[in-house]
Amino acid sequence: REIGILGRVGNGDVLQALAMALAVRTRMLAGGSEQVDGLVRDLLATALASASQAAPGNVDPGASKPVH
Repeated sequence: REIGILGRVGNGDVLQALAMALAVRTRMLAGGSEQVDGLVRDLLATALASASQAAPGNVDPGASKPVH
């Protein structure tokens, strides 16, 4: 809802913004590079494995999608 005020935003835009924020914020952490890298990998793995529910109106997985 909040991002929608900017205009048309795709999933790729949101994922790219999150990846950039994660990269910047993790470099702000104190600690060794290996320790921070491990933390980032764990955080990313947890986020990707989390349950998600498609919003109403999303295209079914088997349906064709427009390319943009």
